[in-house]
Amino acid sequence: PDHPALIKTVVTTPLAQKIAEANGAACFNTFTGFKYMAEKLARLEQEGVYHYVLAFEESIGYMIGDHARDKDAVVAALLLCEMAAWYHRRGMTVMDGLEESWKQYGVYGENTVNVMLPGEDGMHRMAHIMEALRQAPPAELGGVTVSAWRDYSAGVRHCTEGDSPTEISGSNVLYYEFSTGEALVIRPSGTEPKIKIYALMQGASAPAADARAYACAHAAQDLILAL
Repeated sequence: PDHPALIKTVVTTPLAQKIAEANGAACFNTFTGFKYMAEKLARLEQEGVYHYVLAFEESIGYMIGDHARDKDAVVAALLLCEMAAWYHRRGMTVMDGLEESWKQYGVYGENTVNVMLPGEDGMHRMAHIMEALRQAPPAELGGVTVSAWRDYSAGVRHCTEGDSPTEISGSNVLYYEFSTGEALVIRPSGTEPKIKIYALMQGASAPAADARAYACAHAAQDLILAL
C-alpha cells in the first residue's frame, strides 16, 4: 500500500526496521506489550498518513490487520501459510527465506536473560539497580563500547554530541546503543521481581550473532548482580 508502516517494540530485533526502511516502509517502536502497539495503530489511523501492515514483538506475538488489536495466533498462522506458499513457488523453504534476508540485511541474534530478585526487598533492589545504572551508565558491555544510551523514563537520549528527546517516553526502560550498531535493553518486569535484559546483536553467521548476544546479555547480568 501507499505509505506502509510496521510497529514493533523497542526490544524487538532491529532487523525488522532495517528490512522495512530498505523497502520504503516506516517502522515505529513502542514499549513492550500489545496495548502500546494497538494505541500506536489507533494514532496512525487518526492521523491518516500511514497504512499499517503489521505489528509484532520479540516474544512471538503478531498483530496483522485490525480485527483483534492484540496478538492473534490464528491470523499469524494464516500469514505463515501464505509465506510458506510464496517461498515454495520460488523453490525455497521459509528458512531459506530467512537466510536470504540475512545475506541482504545482515545476520542478527538475540538473547534474553531474566535476573530474578526474590524476597521482600526484590522490588526495592530493582529500583536501586535501575537508579544506579542511570547515575553511572556502563561505558562497555561484553567488550562492546556503548556509544549512546536512552532513558525512556525521562525521554532523553544521551551521547557525547549532546542530549536529544527519544521517540517515545514514560516507561522504566534503559536502551544502550553500541558503536557497532547493536543494542542492549534493560527493564524491570511490571509483574514479577525480576529485571529483563535483551541483547540485540549481529554476527558473520547465526551462531556468531547468537554467541555475541549471549556474551553481551550475560555481561549485563553480571553488572546488575554486582550493584
